[in-house]
Amino acid sequence: MRRPVGHASGRAGSSVVFGTPRWYARGVEPLKVLDLPALARVPAVAARLSAPAGPARPTLLTCAETSVLSLPGRYCVVYIVVSEGRAALVDVGSTEDIPLIERGLQHLGLTSDDVAMVVATHLHFDHVMGLDDAARSFGAPLRLGSRSRVAVETGTPIAWPRRLGFLRAIPGWVMQGAPVLSKSDRARGLAFGFPWGHNRFLSPLGPALQHMQPLPGLPGWIVIDTPGHSSDSICLHHGQSGILVAGDSVRNFRGGEWNPLLDDNRAYDATRKLLMSLPIRAVGPGHGPVLVGEGVLKSLPAVGFFGGRRRAEAL
Repeated sequence: MRRPVGHASGRAGSSVVFGTPRWYARGVEPLKVLDLPALARVPAVAARLSAPAGPARPTLLTCAETSVLSLPGRYCVVYIVVSEGRAALVDVGSTEDIPLIERGLQHLGLTSDDVAMVVATHLHFDHVMGLDDAARSFGAPLRLGSRSRVAVETGTPIAWPRRLGFLRAIPGWVMQGAPVLSKSDRARGLAFGFPWGHNRFLSPLGPALQHMQPLPGLPGWIVIDTPGHSSDSICLHHGQSGILVAGDSVRNFRGGEWNPLLDDNRAYDATRKLLMSLPIRAVGPGHGPVLVGEGVLKSLPAVGFFGGRRRAEAL
C-alpha cells in the first residue's frame, strides 16, 4: 500500500494522535494531527484580537491513505486534499494564496504535476477570486458542484445570505483579519463571487461534481451537496478517516459554530442533519482553525448576530 502523504521532511509542530471514535468500525486507523508553523503566515492583528478561536493555523491531518493540509489564505482557509499521490486544491480565495499553496505542495513532497483539480466549495468571492489563476498555474481543471456549474454556464450570480447578510458578515470579516482586496484580486477577481459577477472562468471546466458521488481521481473522497449558506455549497468527505472539508457550511471563529450567514434556513437545517449523521471526527472549516474530536459537529452551537451562542436545535 502506498504510504500516506505528509511524511516529507520539514519541521513540524505538536503532534496529537486521536484513537478510534465509538462510531468507527474496529481497525480504522488513528487520525494524526500536526501543526506546521513553518507554513504559517503572520496573522492579522484584527484576527488575533477579535477571534476567540484565534487565526487559522497550518494543520496536517493524516489517516487511512489520505492527507489534508489546511493553509490560512488571505480571505479563507485553502485546503490541499491528497489521496494516493494526487491532490485537489480547495477554495483558492486569492491569487496571493498561490505561493503558499506551492510551499504546501513542496512540504507534502508533491509538484504541480500531482494536482488533479482545483475545487470551489461555493461561488462566494472570498473562496474563488484566486481559483482561475490557480488552475492555470498548476495546469489543472476547475471542478465545481452541480449547482455552481449551472450558475457558471448560465451566467447567473449565486444568491447571497439574506436578512442583512452584508451587515451580519462584518464580525466575521474582522475575525478573518479584516483583509482588503489585493491589487491582483482587484485586477480580475471582482468578476467572481460577487452579486454582480457572472463567474466567467478562463480555465477549462471539468464535469460537474455530483452529490454523493466520488471525487474523481482521489479514492475514498465523496462530494456532498450542502445548501444553506449558499444554494451551491458542497463539502468533501472521507468516510474512512472521518475528515470533512466543509467550506462555509461550518466555520470556527468562536471555537466552532454553524454558520449564521444563510440564504436558505430550511435547506441549512437539512444540511446540518445530514452532516451530523456522517462519521466525522475532523472538520476543515472555511474560516478558522481545524476542529478535531469525537462528535465534533454534534456539539457545535449556532451563533446569533451579536455573537451569542445557543443550541443548534433552536434554529
